[in-house]
Amino acid sequence: MKVLVLTPGFVDTKRGWSVPGLVELFSQLKSKHQLDIYSLRSPPEGRGPQNYQELSYYSLGEGSKAGRVFHLGQQLSSRIRQYDLIWGLWIDRAGGLSALTRILSRKPLLLSVMAGELAAQTGYGGARKPLARLQLRGLLSLASRITVGSETGLEQVQALWSLARTKTRVCPLGLELSQIPLAAAKHRPGEQLKIVAVSNLQAVKQPELLIEIVQDLKNRGVLVRLDVFGAAWAEQEAAFHQAIELRGLSEEVCYRGFIEPAQLKARYQHYHCFLHASLHESQGLGLIEAAAAGLPLVTTKVGVAPFLGRLGCVVENYLSPQGAAEKILSVLNRGPQDYKKKLARHFSPDASAGRFERILKEAASCVSP
Repeated sequence: MKVLVLTPGFVDTKRGWSVPGLVELFSQLKSKHQLDIYSLRSPPEGRGPQNYQELSYYSLGEGSKAGRVFHLGQQLSSRIRQYDLIWGLWIDRAGGLSALTRILSRKPLLLSVMAGELAAQTGYGGARKPLARLQLRGLLSLASRITVGSETGLEQVQALWSLARTKTRVCPLGLELSQIPLAAAKHRPGEQLKIVAVSNLQAVKQPELLIEIVQDLKNRGVLVRLDVFGAAWAEQEAAFHQAIELRGLSEEVCYRGFIEPAQLKARYQHYHCFLHASLHESQGLGLIEAAAAGLPLVTTKVGVAPFLGRLGCVVENYLSPQGAAEKILSVLNRGPQDYKKKLARHFSPDASAGRFERILKEAASCVSP
């Protein structure tokens, strides 16, 4: 099968970083199908063919959006009808161009929701404004199939346009979980409680709530330490540090910043609990990794959290400082749990590639709407 893939920038060759699970997915699918991958927004390597690890793709380079679209048209004009399927990822970024390509080629279209395209939280998400929601519905109407990363993503599709639910499939990205060490030990009363959070510092992630939860635990006499890992803009980091200092929690809360995924996976074993306060996740890769480490989890109901809740993790529709603190103290009695086998059946790279291969074939077999 010949598939045209349109995606924003998904790798950063300068930092050696890529969207977790996506390069592996593309590589596995390319071993069975012809995937022509075009990156619309690119790191500084410039325009033309590129390679990342063993994956080849075409970068449209920097410059205006119109310029990139014109260059893509030049690349595809003579062979656009040769493809069996158009696949657009991040529908608020590559979705419009994918839909245009679908119209010109008259081929089926697969759209993948990858982040906050359908979210409508205050200050976050692609569906906040009425015009944006109208545009998103139009894109979804053109798709033969739609993929989301979790059950909560399916709910967002339902809320945006109920008719799209029947052609939407849950297809999470895969993660290599076997090398994540199991958390070392159960927390003992009187010792320092070590909590980890993996989150950027955008408002939708509720970073101040994390601080308030630690404050509540400290007020209860708990010797506590929270480490927060994740990328942030300078002004977000400054605001976070200011909030920590205002509450006198400089010894209890530490923002660790971004570290390489492999290093982060090795660190989970040193903590007693994983805390997640975000109002939105399309999937929640950090949640999956922490569960693979066996950590007791307390999280909002976002991304894959409902699935983890069925394994025994604490999932709440809403977290308050007092309520979250109580939940954390209650789950510590369980100690580390070994969820790896159950998680691997759903979230391994092979399981992910198998699901996406089925949905590619299913979408390609549809009559283009």
